[in-house]
Amino acid sequence: MKKIAACIVIGVLTLSTYAVANADEQVQKPWTLQTGASWPGQNTAKNNVEGKTVWNVGVDYAFLQAKTLSSSEPTIVSVYFDYAGGSKDKYGYSNHAYTSGGGIAARQYLDPTAATSPYIGAGIGGYDTQSKYLGSSKSRFNIGGKVFAGLEFTKSYFLQVGYEWLPSVNHVDPSNLGVDVGLRF
Repeated sequence: MKKIAACIVIGVLTLSTYAVANADEQVQKPWTLQTGASWPGQNTAKNNVEGKTVWNVGVDYAFLQAKTLSSSEPTIVSVYFDYAGGSKDKYGYSNHAYTSGGGIAARQYLDPTAATSPYIGAGIGGYDTQSKYLGSSKSRFNIGGKVFAGLEFTKSYFLQVGYEWLPSVNHVDPSNLGVDVGLRF
């Protein structure tokens, strides 16, 4: 696992160095706020939250806009922080699953000149997962990631779907499929 994490860190640093060297212009709206809901895929995680839905929030700051080798459209590179969690009382226990993490992400606009602009992206970072299940409480920090696709409306509001791969702990895997709405400013 340590070798994989080291390869990922080296890859992210290499891509970041390339992107900074090829930066074209400053990002117009660098801040992003988003909120939404997600649904864990594993039954144990679903049983830890009320209604099987996890609520999440996120913020990111885009620090560069660069052209890549594969596209003439700019790629936006950002640092992000995400938080998701939920709880549920079951069998006389207060169960919960919370995940917080931060990392680096990139999004590629497919048609940035359109009024409704589609985009795709991915991110990788470190995540802390805390779980309390049937009286047993544990925490774990590890590498996680996400992929996402969305539509940005009028260059400010957006709707996004994505999947997060998150570290499991205490037999709870909080990896999830989610839908978010947000604002770039």
